Amino acid sequence: MFTERYELSFRRNIPSAFMSRRLDRRSLREIYYFIKESINNAHKHAQAQRLSLQIGLESETFTVVIADDGVGFQVEKYEDPSSELTGFGLKSLKRRAFHLKGNLEICSTPNRGTVIQLEFPAKRILV
Repeated sequence: MFTERYELSFRRNIPSAFMSRRLDRRSLREIYYFIKESINNAHKHAQAQRLSLQIGLESETFTVVIADDGVGFQVEKYEDPSSELTGFGLKSLKRRAFHLKGNLEICSTPNRGTVIQLEFPAKRILV
């Protein structure tokens, strides 16, 4: 579905030694749903034409970056807990970052797209 709608690019920068390790199932599920929710948000709200997904591991920090070229938004408006604009999607991203003991950063500018970045300790997902 998404590959028909978007020009989608994927880049992986994970050392081969890491690829042979087993991953914690719950953490893997959190990462999967984090990526899925990010793509769903781009699909539902951003009117994006291009999506980029980057996954990497460097210095024991695992990073997931999802970027789109959509309409963007004012992040501050959606981060105010009293705002009626705070939706399930952003709450879900924050909750998943919390479960991974990670840091979530959302950068967006109206008419310039959105970048969502999650960083968390790689040891968190290894069994």
